[in-house]
Amino acid sequence: MGLLSAYLFIAVNSTWLWILVLVVALYWAYMRMFIAYYDTNIERTEGKTFIITGAETGIGRMTADLMASRGGHLIMACKDVHLGQIARDQIVARTNNNKVEVRHLDLSSLDSVRKFSKDFHDSVGKLDVLINNAAIACSPNPTTADGLNTIMQVNHFGPFLLTNLLLDLLKKSSPSRVVFVSSLFHHFHKFSMDNLNCDKQRLPNCRVYFNSKLANILTAKYFARMLQGTGVTVNTVHPGMALTDMTKKCSGSFIGILCNLWLNVFGKTPCEAAMTPAYAATEIKLAYVTGEHFADCKVSHCVANIAHNTNLQDKLFEKSAELVHLKSAEKHF
Repeated sequence: MGLLSAYLFIAVNSTWLWILVLVVALYWAYMRMFIAYYDTNIERTEGKTFIITGAETGIGRMTADLMASRGGHLIMACKDVHLGQIARDQIVARTNNNKVEVRHLDLSSLDSVRKFSKDFHDSVGKLDVLINNAAIACSPNPTTADGLNTIMQVNHFGPFLLTNLLLDLLKKSSPSRVVFVSSLFHHFHKFSMDNLNCDKQRLPNCRVYFNSKLANILTAKYFARMLQGTGVTVNTVHPGMALTDMTKKCSGSFIGILCNLWLNVFGKTPCEAAMTPAYAATEIKLAYVTGEHFADCKVSHCVANIAHNTNLQDKLFEKSAELVHLKSAEKHF
């Protein structure tokens, strides 16, 4: 009887094991089925200038590759210039587009953002598309030299300042576009204007990241309202969950390990994740579309209700302007 019980136990548990395997396989197939692919070679972009932040690795790197394949002038704004140069050489070799250059930009430094903008104004003086892609989800340093939360500065305050500084060129080059790379995870925010810089109440890194991605959407919607009629459109995208250097750097915790394991199985590749930013940046049908959110190369309404709050958008702009010391001469509305 003991042997029979053992056989029955193995049979029952094997059945559940195979059910689990089947469920995982079906879920994987479902995830792959709905990945959108955007042909970036249809509309050429010769004569247009693009800036992509965080273009040395991950989704930014692949977005740069897709942009370069269309023939435009591409500025890879990178914190790690060495990695950026390696990526640039690979992109040029694949696309035969020599109009690709690497420039230093450290979003965790407001001085670096201002220097990048000044150098770009002096040397190029034209901008058709700005893709605010760079982001981090964890950092060994809680605050920057500017006294700002590191994750919030790289993901929100830095891009906020950069966009403001480049608005004059975007308006002069219109029709032009700004694309903020946000995330579906903005839904899990714990957003408070009183704790925007996370200095009154410490939050886990993941929660700060969620807040910063909501801030991207709020900021984009504010810019979209303020820039109506100028020819500058501002949209956000959820590229999809992909295994990148950003997620790998957060694998020190148990949750981080589980997240990376899940992304290994079900996540998009960086190239697949880059399709939606590329779509928002170049699709000709979106020339006059602004204030929208995109996922899988189409408009997505999966946006937290709080992101539509115009009063909160206004307050976030004013508070962010205060924290980055935005000068009157740097406002271009």
